Amino acid sequence: MRRWEVGEIAYRIAQLYYGQYCRTSDSSYLAEAFVFYEAVLDREYLRDAPSAAAAAAASEVALAHKQLRLLVRFLNVSLILGRREMVLRLALLLRIVLEEHRRSFQLQFLARRSRII
Repeated sequence: MRRWEVGEIAYRIAQLYYGQYCRTSDSSYLAEAFVFYEAVLDREYLRDAPSAAAAAAASEVALAHKQLRLLVRFLNVSLILGRREMVLRLALLLRIVLEEHRRSFQLQFLARRSRII
């Protein structure tokens, strides 16, 4: 099992806890979701996956989407729990990742466009 696959499992568990929180409004589920999201982020499970810079395949685009979704969902959980330091950290990280992916995908688009023309 690859490292990023472990991260994928932890990410799905966090999603399950967050979904249960949305259904029950029990804050203990939200706290558990926070723990799993934090583990995925701190241990950089998704960093070992194929990078966004080489995102030519659909799976790599899906990975970029997954990384962004992770950050936004973790940001949402942190906001609800009132974890200000984590909110600031995630907002900065989200800005960096968005810029990285934007540049990467823009370069790919231009390369494909030049091949077509």
